[in-house]
Amino acid sequence: MRTPRSVVTLLAVRAMLLDLQRAQPISEFQLVQGKLADMYARLQACRAFVMRTAAAADAGAADRKDCAAVILFCAENATQTALDAIQVRGSSIHRGQGVAWSPGRPNT
Repeated sequence: MRTPRSVVTLLAVRAMLLDLQRAQPISEFQLVQGKLADMYARLQACRAFVMRTAAAADAGAADRKDCAAVILFCAENATQTALDAIQVRGSSIHRGQGVAWSPGRPNT
């Protein structure tokens, strides 16, 4: 299973590949740029929230609802990141460039 960080990294690399119809990197399309930026921002927000809550827990200042909030926030953002990744990656399916990733499918 891929982590949100690896999904963002893989899509950033994927976005540098060419769109076969236009002979330009798909990262030059504004929609793809926006999705990658949103995914990166969500990743950084989750990372910061986890680190802040972990520091509070180490100091004895975090309680169960703080930890539950981190889990909920990160899970929702991971889900949204995966859905965005499927949209960006899935656009290549229609041009015959590969097979889209699906949650139950092993990485190939």
